[in-house]
Amino acid sequence: MRFSMDYSLRMPVDSICPTCKKVLPPKATRCSYCEEKKFEREQSDIQREKAEQKARDALDATFAWGNSNFPEGSADNDALRKDIERRESLERATQEKRIGKGQSIKSFEANSLAGIEHSISVCGWDNLPNCSPTSFAERTLSLSGAKGHFLNVVNGNWQLRESKSGRLVSQGSLLEIQELRKNSAHRIVNNGMYHLHLKGSREGWPVRIRLWGAGYSAKLLYNAMKLFEVKDESAFNVQGPQKLLQIDAVFAGGIGIDLAPNTLGTLYITNEEVQFATIGNTWRHSFTGLKGMQIGGQGLVQSGGGWVGGGFGIKGALKGAAFAEIMNLLTTKTSYDCFLRLVFPFPDADATFQILDRDPKKLELDLTGTRGRLESSGNQVSQMNDNSGIDTLVKLADLLDRGLISEDEFKVQKERYFKNS
Repeated sequence: MRFSMDYSLRMPVDSICPTCKKVLPPKATRCSYCEEKKFEREQSDIQREKAEQKARDALDATFAWGNSNFPEGSADNDALRKDIERRESLERATQEKRIGKGQSIKSFEANSLAGIEHSISVCGWDNLPNCSPTSFAERTLSLSGAKGHFLNVVNGNWQLRESKSGRLVSQGSLLEIQELRKNSAHRIVNNGMYHLHLKGSREGWPVRIRLWGAGYSAKLLYNAMKLFEVKDESAFNVQGPQKLLQIDAVFAGGIGIDLAPNTLGTLYITNEEVQFATIGNTWRHSFTGLKGMQIGGQGLVQSGGGWVGGGFGIKGALKGAAFAEIMNLLTTKTSYDCFLRLVFPFPDADATFQILDRDPKKLELDLTGTRGRLESSGNQVSQMNDNSGIDTLVKLADLLDRGLISEDEFKVQKERYFKNS
């Protein structure tokens, strides 16, 4: 008994488990009970992650199947999309409840931002200073959002962190935020993609963070910006005759761009370069050597180094089979209301984009600087005497959609036009 009492009195302090406060056996360095519980938690987390991944894969498969079987805009497609959004909402609510563990998320609409914290999925960023790498894009995304990084907003500051480790990648004040704009080109998937622009630029391009499926979180961030009254637009004015343009667009086709046709993205145009950014891929090209530019659609407007006002030059540029194939796509559907074609020296690039957020007249005004650059570059400018053929194609496409002419009649008129040209 005496030995037992002496032993208990002389027991070292570190022989007590710091977690469960139980006394450890002699010479033991770990608590078997706590180790067992830790192992059970790790296995539970693994099983939960597998179940969540399985649910996300099922949603992705359902979405892909619906797009391939139901035409976009149909009642079946809309019903399927609403069902997927409902299931995603339930999954997010479950995750937030588990992660939050009872911690309430305050609204950004409050008078003060003290103590406000919220995380937003990030799928990439561009030209972010003091960050390695300065530009990054998630290669794989699901309907549940990006998993690699998140944007944390704490007490009026934004923080870009890794999801798994929590490592701080970059940070700054909300006062640095210039604009938060929803990219409507990605409106089909979940809540869409948002581009968060920060003050400053690098090589003429804005600093931005891409947010994926942000939805309500993006609205909170927007309200926080309103509280700070961030209205300075000077950071987005690029020196030179062409102001920076951000255009929702679809790559319709062409050569020299490693993208599949009908790829959604955002077209950026500055005084020196053009950039088409998509999820996981970005195409950039300097305006040096630009041969021509065409703006088309309902009420065709054309301009460029080899053509201005009237058209391409029927015996020149339209003669190519590649562009004829694109014209087949553009002129048979009135949904292609506006498109932009950029032509660089062969075999560099010849790309056509469907413009989603403005009409040809607005696009021509926005590209005044680029047009002036073309016309002052020394390239020979030709004036077409007759552009009735292109106008006729546009009018025929409209008549076809209205059902006033048949498909065969449209094909005959179109073949006659290309044969004559």
